[in-house]
Amino acid sequence: MKIKLILFDFFGTLVFLSKKPDPLKFLGILEKFGCNFNNLNWKREEESLSSLNDFFYKARDWEDSVRLIFKRFKKRPSGKAIQEITSFLKKNLVFKLYKDFAFIKKLSFRKAILTDAPKFIFSNITLNGFEKILTPLEVKAIKPDLKAFLSALKIFKIKPGEVLMIGDDLEGDIIPARKIGMKAILIDRSNSIKIKDSSVKKINSLKELKKILS
Repeated sequence: MKIKLILFDFFGTLVFLSKKPDPLKFLGILEKFGCNFNNLNWKREEESLSSLNDFFYKARDWEDSVRLIFKRFKKRPSGKAIQEITSFLKKNLVFKLYKDFAFIKKLSFRKAILTDAPKFIFSNITLNGFEKILTPLEVKAIKPDLKAFLSALKIFKIKPGEVLMIGDDLEGDIIPARKIGMKAILIDRSNSIKIKDSSVKKINSLKELKKILS
């Protein structure tokens, strides 16, 4: 069946984290406003930043993400806390497009993004040429939940076999996409992912898509 739509994962596929918050500074700010980490299972620096994802995908904006963090501590943030933490995250959580992103524009296919992150996280990045950016808000699920992929099909009114999923996560992008009948290609920029299933196609750069899809 002919490909009519390419679905791209976002982080690790189209963009990378060029600057991330110092975890100790982040924890210090939270503790400054009364968040006691003894009440959580976080291992401080190791898990503080990765745990941010749990709050971001549920949030409507930066301020809302801070409220959700404080809710975890059973606290209500002051206006000062919201302002300071929001400012810190905006300045220190910066994403940039991979250089090979430019080659996507040369692909004469309908294109969309399926990501677990909310749009406010990457609102500073210009993304032209995509019909839709599907976040948990639109698909009502997060990958690898099959509902995320099935919702994308419903939104575009398209069959699974007409969709190609491109992602950097074997478990989160490739396996669930193939499970519902989509075609899928893994992008492994560092060539470090070991694949047991020989039927899984792998590329190291988005540049390779032009040749594969021509």
